[in-house]
Amino acid sequence: MGMVEAIRDEWERDLRSKRYPQTHGTLHRAVARYTAPGFCCLGVLCEQAVRAGIVVRVPCDDGRVGYGDPDGAHIWWGTLPYAVQEWAGLTSDDPKVTVPGMDRALPLSRCNDGLRLPFDVIADLVRTL
Repeated sequence: MGMVEAIRDEWERDLRSKRYPQTHGTLHRAVARYTAPGFCCLGVLCEQAVRAGIVVRVPCDDGRVGYGDPDGAHIWWGTLPYAVQEWAGLTSDDPKVTVPGMDRALPLSRCNDGLRLPFDVIADLVRTL
């Protein structure tokens, strides 16, 4: 069993859509002093889960936006909430993908934050999940 195809397809479309500016270091940054507001690639999937009613946005005083359970008991800032993993058919809070030219699979957060791959490239990698 892999990722739910319809969810993966929408995630890929959202990453390519240019509606989501890219940021680094957190799922979603609404306001920032030292880096651009925007979304990590995993945050884009969390936004899709918000639209589906799976999780809610949880704003923080420092400008970040986390995602969590509707009751607010658990909030995630850097990886996928359990509810999103389950809904999307993923087995990890930070799925690994094989990046062309690399000798090992890397977590998507590393592709976004460490390698700073653009969303178009990450969308190609999401296609393999």
